[in-house]
Amino acid sequence: MSTYETPRNERGERLCQFCHEHTVRPSLGTKPVIYCSQSCKQRAYEARKTAKAIREAVAAAERRAAAQAAKSQTLDAERRPDGPAKSQTLPGEVSDVAEREPQTDDPTSVTLPGGPPPPAPVVPAPMRSEAAQEGFTAAAKASSRRSSAASSTLASGEEDGDVLFELPPLPTREAIEGELARRVAWMEGLASGGEDSPTDSA
Repeated sequence: MSTYETPRNERGERLCQFCHEHTVRPSLGTKPVIYCSQSCKQRAYEARKTAKAIREAVAAAERRAAAQAAKSQTLDAERRPDGPAKSQTLPGEVSDVAEREPQTDDPTSVTLPGGPPPPAPVVPAPMRSEAAQEGFTAAAKASSRRSSAASSTLASGEEDGDVLFELPPLPTREAIEGELARRVAWMEGLASGGEDSPTDSA
């Protein structure tokens, strides 16, 4: 039905385009009358507006669905690489992953680049000064001489029976001094080659 076309009843009278019940009045101008009342005209306008909104909503939903479908196809294409397919391991064969050396979680077994770490440097002992070294050497020599002299004295005292210190009881001071002088003379003679003991001469 066109914009200005209206239905007609059995008598050929023009009916309202919206309610199809009441006849419309004849047109007084160039524009024909198609509604029986202002109420039908308003309801017809609202019906046209609602129908237009429905058509626009349906078109928007179709556009969103098309965009979602295109996006899904793009994601599927990105997830499927165009490279060669992965090789399948046939029965009886060893996969490349199994041939690799198993990794360990022990941090101590990890080899650092460049081999093992170098050994710790040996720190030399501090050098003594020349004067301190000479003093240490002289003290060692003096200690050695004192040890040798003490050993010789003890050995000679044991061989002679400690005769130098075993004085017989003498009555006077002069006798004691004479005995000591005689023993000193004996020591001098012993040094010169004599072998008589002071007790024998007494």
